[in-house]
Amino acid sequence: MEEYLRSLEMNGIIKPSNIDDVSIIAQLTQGSNQFSLKTKRYTEKEIKEFMNSKNHLYYAIKLKDKFGVYGVIPIIIIE
Repeated sequence: MEEYLRSLEMNGIIKPSNIDDVSIIAQLTQGSNQFSLKTKRYTEKEIKEFMNSKNHLYYAIKLKDKFGVYGVIPIIIIE
């Protein structure tokens, strides 16, 4: 398994979110899966308000591997 994962050449990029990520961040908070640590859902309007707040930090994590770029997979929201 470890060799297979290494062969995928996966790279994750953590970066502060920007206005271009608002739509995907809102979509990711609307979904439900076993990886959600919180069940709070946010709208695009709320995300934009948080981005303008000094009390919140948003990070988007983008993933790519040898097959392609998957875009924003998880997000981190810190208050």
